[in-house]
Amino acid sequence: MGICGIGRAAELGALWNWEKLSIPISQYTLNHGTHHFNDSRFGDRTDNRADIKASILGNDSGSNISMFSSVRLIVMVLLFASFSVSAERLNVAVASNFLQPMKQIVAEYELSSAHKVNLITGSSGKLFAQIVNGAPFDLFFSADQDKVERLLKIGLADPKHRYTYAIGRLVVWSRNSAVHPDSHYLSKGKYNKLAMANPQLAPYGVAAREFLEELQLYDRLSTRIVMGENINQTFQFVFTQNAQIGLVALAQVISLEENLQGAYWVVPSDLHQPIAQDAVVLNGSNKRAAANDFLNFVKSTTGKHIIRSFGYELSEVIAHVN
Repeated sequence: MGICGIGRAAELGALWNWEKLSIPISQYTLNHGTHHFNDSRFGDRTDNRADIKASILGNDSGSNISMFSSVRLIVMVLLFASFSVSAERLNVAVASNFLQPMKQIVAEYELSSAHKVNLITGSSGKLFAQIVNGAPFDLFFSADQDKVERLLKIGLADPKHRYTYAIGRLVVWSRNSAVHPDSHYLSKGKYNKLAMANPQLAPYGVAAREFLEELQLYDRLSTRIVMGENINQTFQFVFTQNAQIGLVALAQVISLEENLQGAYWVVPSDLHQPIAQDAVVLNGSNKRAAANDFLNFVKSTTGKHIIRSFGYELSEVIAHVN
């Protein structure tokens, strides 16, 4: 997990350690007793006021003051409770390939919402394992549909709030702009290392393996292949030129400045299974209203525009929308 999200927590391991993000209102102590103003020049003015009010109002004045203090306390508690409800901090687990688009979506969302969003990024497989182990995430944006389906089957996700937010595209990428990184280059080109994500952990790794197998290159290139734990690490292998070529997400290359993009070839979608990416609200969340609100923003025109701008496709045929 090499890239940080907006206000994101540190990467969680399978045995996570999460810092509490808020303090329940019950932990606050509101001191609302009598406040004394003591000054040697004036004596104890609070006592003097009490004596004067007692002489004018009689013995009920103390109860009136007490009632006023109680009402003021209730108002303060209600204000705190109202603020707590209206301004949540969501913990959103997002697959590595979708981190850059998600940063933009969060930035736009926070302009018009009181809610704030922490992004936790990693491979879909590792994020899935953290959710199963009880990590306090509110939403999960996977790079596939399988992980979300498995969470639904074990009762950790809400089927009413599942959504296929993007269809990913795989590219063959090189930092060397003089290279033509197509299928012919993969087969005949002079390169030492080919980077791809681990198919056991990352859906883009599954697509990369399917693509290479379709071309009957997976076994032939096995000695040259270096596997990243997730698609971000795979991207870094190529970006730092530790691998001369790699199979990465189109969104990652598009997010670079043009002079850093090098050369890339979009893999035809019929050479691997569609990379349909699902999001879901998690049943362990105690911020369901805020989580649903954020997911609705992702579904909005603004959210879809950002997603398309990174080269993703939207498919009403594949999509699960609830």
